[in-house]
Amino acid sequence: MISICKALGASEYLSGQGAKVYQDPNKFEREGISLSYQSYSLQPYLQCWPKIGHIQGLSALDLILNAGDEAIAIMNAGRVAE
Repeated sequence: MISICKALGASEYLSGQGAKVYQDPNKFEREGISLSYQSYSLQPYLQCWPKIGHIQGLSALDLILNAGDEAIAIMNAGRVAE
């Protein structure tokens, strides 16, 4: 990720919680890249199969196909930066 950040000229990397087990924050710091983690709270949205009920944990593609232009707002509503 550091190489990708450097190639893109990024000075900050926002990572998911799962990466804490393998990322070395000191390496990011040495390269001048700020590393922060976010938590995410799944947000319900209207899906096309109401008789089944809301199915959580599906891909962002499901959200985009079901919510259209509202997908970005729904995703952002679930972000909790640390």
